[in-house]
Amino acid sequence: MDKLSFIKKLFYDASDKEIQIINNLSSIIELNYNNNSFKKEHNLTNYMYIVIEGFIKLYNKNKLESEFTIDILGPGDFFGEGAILDIELYQFHTFFGEAKLLKIDFKEMQENMFKDCPMLSNFIFTESLNRIRKITQRMCILLEESEVKVAKSIIFLANIYGTRENGYIKFSFPGQKEFALFANCSRETVSRILNKFVSLNLIEYDRRKFTEIIIKDYGSFLNHYN
Repeated sequence: MDKLSFIKKLFYDASDKEIQIINNLSSIIELNYNNNSFKKEHNLTNYMYIVIEGFIKLYNKNKLESEFTIDILGPGDFFGEGAILDIELYQFHTFFGEAKLLKIDFKEMQENMFKDCPMLSNFIFTESLNRIRKITQRMCILLEESEVKVAKSIIFLANIYGTRENGYIKFSFPGQKEFALFANCSRETVSRILNKFVSLNLIEYDRRKFTEIIIKDYGSFLNHYN
């Protein structure tokens, strides 16, 4: 999908003028392991980013350089609210494999954004509230014991990125290591608990790649762990 088509699809109710402004002040960033300068950029810039393809991780580090995952973003999600709302919810961001972003120059449109780009303004406000809501939910999940943390992390991600197919709900994820960071458990603990869920016929997943989880009975899974 080209840049203009993506903008029109995302902001389908926007005026032609607003679409043109966003198009003029944006660019496409292609991310891969040969182009990783994006990893070095700090969150507080003059730009906001919308994910077109791939996954982006937002995270913080403690004094021991251990990572704490704030959020995993997929297509349609945005970040860069530090420059827009003058808040800092996370210190770092990175990407998995390959990703494509829409980079919007916020500084250039900031002065008249609410007047000239109401749909974009509403998008930023709504998604920023969603980010805070998701972080609050994550904090509650991380207070649980390990099995519940893993189960609720699966439910959390399925609610955001899951698709229904043949009565099952499935979602993709970058890998078991990242899922373990997301659930704030060790990889060994996550592996043990996922295998337990498999033995109970609750989920299916590829043990070698861990790129997709299928919840076989979402209602039962939700009732048991939510």
